[in-house]
Amino acid sequence: MNFLKIRSKKIIASLDYFRLKFSWWIEIGTIFFLCLFYLKPVFADGDPLSGLMTTLQATFGTSSTFVHVLYLAEVVTGIVGFIKSKHPYSFVGIVLVTLFMTFALNTWVFTS
Repeated sequence: MNFLKIRSKKIIASLDYFRLKFSWWIEIGTIFFLCLFYLKPVFADGDPLSGLMTTLQATFGTSSTFVHVLYLAEVVTGIVGFIKSKHPYSFVGIVLVTLFMTFALNTWVFTS
């Protein structure tokens, strides 16, 4: 009976070694095949999402309601932070976040 316990422990240890050694290959292979699966619609003719960028700019662009609500939420958060902490740097945070959001939206999101 002791032989079977030792043998089963060796089998479990070897399976654990295999799992630790080769599990990342399985993950990479899965990601690779998912990428191949999703590449086919990219090269298709007649893209159904071709007019999506104008809709996105109208919804999330720099002059949209969403961005104005986001700026308003930042201002309210900054004022609440100032009331709680009485530290003037909370107003500097409002300016920095507003400038960053304007720069990020124009530079990284809506590049034409």
